[in-house]
Amino acid sequence: MRTDACLLTGGSLRPLDAADDAHFGRGAAAVLGALARCPAYRATPLRDLPGAARACGVGALWVKDETARFGLDSFKALGGVFAVLTLAAERAGLRLADLDSLEPLREASRELVFCAATDGNHGRSVAAGARLVGARCVIFVHEHVAEGRRALLAESGAELAVIAGHYDDAVAACRREAERNGWQLVADVAGPGEDGSVPTLVSRGYLALAHELRGQLGDAVPTHVFVQAGVGGLAAAMAAAFSAFDWEQTRLVIVEPAVAACLRLAAERGEPAPVTGDIDSVMGMLSCGMASSAAWPLLQDRVSAYLSLPEDSAESAARWLAQHSDPPILAGLSGAAGVAGLRLALATPGLAGKLALGPEARVLLLATEGDVDGFLQGGVA
Repeated sequence: MRTDACLLTGGSLRPLDAADDAHFGRGAAAVLGALARCPAYRATPLRDLPGAARACGVGALWVKDETARFGLDSFKALGGVFAVLTLAAERAGLRLADLDSLEPLREASRELVFCAATDGNHGRSVAAGARLVGARCVIFVHEHVAEGRRALLAESGAELAVIAGHYDDAVAACRREAERNGWQLVADVAGPGEDGSVPTLVSRGYLALAHELRGQLGDAVPTHVFVQAGVGGLAAAMAAAFSAFDWEQTRLVIVEPAVAACLRLAAERGEPAPVTGDIDSVMGMLSCGMASSAAWPLLQDRVSAYLSLPEDSAESAARWLAQHSDPPILAGLSGAAGVAGLRLALATPGLAGKLALGPEARVLLLATEGDVDGFLQGGVA
């Protein structure tokens, strides 16, 4: 477990190379076009919170509110749905960009089975995508996933397989069954040496969030973006998109539970490596033991700092966010991790200065999921 709050790296949002630009820069239009075919697609709001900014001593504070995305209450809805639509089109020998509706995919996908491992949100997104194309879906969860999240997965139309162990055990079991049964695996993580094409598809789905942000911010450019991370798919998409936006002066700060700081470990080692010890966190969606090898190349040298969160910071951050927004943003503990990161940076002696978090700072946070587990049901006081 990390006892020091922050690793400063000096990284910056450098330009994309040609291959990454094709996927994450110029390729963003294809992502937006595909997701626009989904009946539930709507841009989520960007909330300007001047009172919260004053409380933090910064010039501006924005929160991208993903708590009602696609009716699935999480940014993850973008990645799994986009990946399933793309893979279904490829299996049918069709180009997603050429389709005027999803009906041809429904005709071609009746015998397909999509599968994924999840702590909850990614699985719901994959299940939603499978439902859109009329395919079967099997989702693997580990034994520590809350019953409420399992129920939501079942409501999404998924068949559940519960695996002993942790997230990485569910990932391994899902991969084995996909190979044995000929199912289409929709992984959001790739290990060393593994094919990263599907996790890259999932990550590309998150580009919709970044491009919504760009339109909502207009001419304003954040000086700091705090992004919570599990295996790194969202963080990688944001790093790539912001680099394509030419936000060279923006500091990207990655926020992780101290017990599962797999991206910080990758930064220290220069490559993904497994976190040792118990990685269970109250920020369950971020309890990941190893950075994705598909995400890491987009993050390496682009991240300014890695913040390691103590366990007791998440619930107070969720309550603080609800108290400082009107109407209240009701984020889950993983969803409020960016808020916890900002508050930790401001409370750690000397760190705010090192990160240039002062009256001129314009801070962007992502409320990545709603209060699915009901931590705020008893009130936000």
